[in-house]
Amino acid sequence: MVRCSRTAVALGVLGFWLSAGLSSAAAAQETAADDPADVDDGITVQGERKLERSEVISALRDIAMRGRTIDTPLSKYQEPICVQIAGLGDDVGTVVANRIQANVIDAGFTVAPSGCTTNALVVFVDDPQTFITRLRKKYPDIFTVRGNRRIKAAFRRNDPAINWALFQLRDRDGANGAQGGAAAGGSFIFGTGNANALVTNSLDPSRITIKFSDARINSFVIYDAKRISGYTTNQLADYATVWLLGNPQPEVEIEVESAQSILSMFKTVPEEAPPAMTQLDRAYLRGLYAMGPNEPSIRLERFVRLAYDELDQTDCGEACATPVAAAEQEAP
Repeated sequence: MVRCSRTAVALGVLGFWLSAGLSSAAAAQETAADDPADVDDGITVQGERKLERSEVISALRDIAMRGRTIDTPLSKYQEPICVQIAGLGDDVGTVVANRIQANVIDAGFTVAPSGCTTNALVVFVDDPQTFITRLRKKYPDIFTVRGNRRIKAAFRRNDPAINWALFQLRDRDGANGAQGGAAAGGSFIFGTGNANALVTNSLDPSRITIKFSDARINSFVIYDAKRISGYTTNQLADYATVWLLGNPQPEVEIEVESAQSILSMFKTVPEEAPPAMTQLDRAYLRGLYAMGPNEPSIRLERFVRLAYDELDQTDCGEACATPVAAAEQEAP
């Protein structure tokens, strides 16, 4: 289990070291378009078709982490989120950070005040593998067996963005470290065994109360700056948001016709990818953060369906088309 205080100290000083291994802001901005004339700043996106409830559930199951059960909660932040963007320069980095913070609020969660300690880090770097190797040597506490497994798998897939997170077991309200019953990562001692063979009574699953929660204490998204050409700041910020806040499948393949997710944006060219988080993505995060800290993870579908029903089916409009190369002009 990760010690939260030590990790917080590491991330608190991380910003002073990051610049040594990052792509320059100019290089990152050039990835959006080689010629300003190629930038279309007036894209109008057609409204998404409202999905049927069965389609929402089916598409969600293509997005969300598998293996959700009645006796384990989903991991999510319990403290306000403090975002740091590195590798894009101050102006463009501010645009991306502001977008992520707006997404956090839209999901129904809280953004930490300025001067906070980073617990959500998004980095744009020319060589992610070398950068992560250096990061591991300098800050070993932000890497776990679970995280290393995700990182290795992402490099094997040649993903344009690498992500992992740190977790901490807590009590049912998400306040203190959990005692007994669960091991690191939220699995029970009999999690993979045949514990049912020992049970002689039956319980009503609707009355089961999970005695612990799984708090996400840090999340990381490392972009390969050489592979984001043409993607907008909104696409990059929204893609990172779902990974920072949620628990998606490592690879998202949605089989429902007309259902889309920002998580699939690297599977096509930037112009054909969703220009922002879709209604399905937003409902996923809203549903997740509407759940109680110790809510059974198997109930995610219910919360997401309710969140989707509440969303307005509106056009995305020009707000979804902010090319990285042009973002400096509108940064505060």
